[in-house]
Amino acid sequence: MSKFRETASYLTTFNDPTLQGPLVLSEEDFILPSKPDIKLLQSPLGPHSPSYVTRFLTSTLSKKESNSIGFRNGLYKLIIERTLIEVGATIRTCEEAKVYGLATNLGGGTHHAFEGRGSGFTIFNDVAVASQKLLKENSATRVLCVDLDVHQGDGTASFSSDPSHYLHEKLFTLSVHCNENFPFEKGTSTIDIGISEGTSNSEYLSSVKSSVRSALDTIKPDFVIYIAGVDVFEGDKLGRLNISIDGIHQRDRFVCEEVVGRGVPLACVVGGGYSKDVSCVARRHAIVTQEAAKVWRSRQMYKKRREI
Repeated sequence: MSKFRETASYLTTFNDPTLQGPLVLSEEDFILPSKPDIKLLQSPLGPHSPSYVTRFLTSTLSKKESNSIGFRNGLYKLIIERTLIEVGATIRTCEEAKVYGLATNLGGGTHHAFEGRGSGFTIFNDVAVASQKLLKENSATRVLCVDLDVHQGDGTASFSSDPSHYLHEKLFTLSVHCNENFPFEKGTSTIDIGISEGTSNSEYLSSVKSSVRSALDTIKPDFVIYIAGVDVFEGDKLGRLNISIDGIHQRDRFVCEEVVGRGVPLACVVGGGYSKDVSCVARRHAIVTQEAAKVWRSRQMYKKRREI
């Protein structure tokens, strides 16, 4: 999708006076992800059913399955490639966060994908895949997904709430979402905070801050994945909330400060954002990296490389 290219381009040209220069010197300085080993997607190593993974990769999903995902004209090679790279990027982001304490991904947040089916334009659940890899490798014992996308992460919630799944009581989910928005049949997250349609900055930020602090206090994770959806923006075509650009900046800075301030590694993915103007939504997606960079530099986290 062009918005990912636009986000990368914006980060190499945007100058924030508080950061003393661009966030990224050139596009060559981005870490380019590779496609993951297919074994990491499917059980027992991964969270998805082997038959579902195979059907997707061989373009043999039924018409009903493709329609449920949102691809009514079929699944093309480009979609398969992008899906795998996006999952690989979240895995790599988690690896970098384990080393440095904080890392961001310019994609990711495919939180509507279930064990054996896709939904809401998401095919594989990158948070579940990356979490299961961390847990299987003993790089984490309790992973918390802080999901602040405007839409509830019903797919991610299904992994954490299913007693028969490996991720049950290992992956915990906090979802702060718009009550009246998709999915209309909500899943069961570890913690669900429904926000009313039309909510603006003050009430929203208050809910975010109290729920994030409560989740960190009660769950005590040793790794956090943050879905920084910008579809909460007041001008988002699918959002239904009234959060300003400044409100998104405040939200993302708070999450970064709160998590890394507790010494917990944090991997950020972008989640949803929707606009006819691709450049505008790309600039909103860049906010989480801007705020993470401020925390990274103010705490001199580049000096704190961890051996893993």
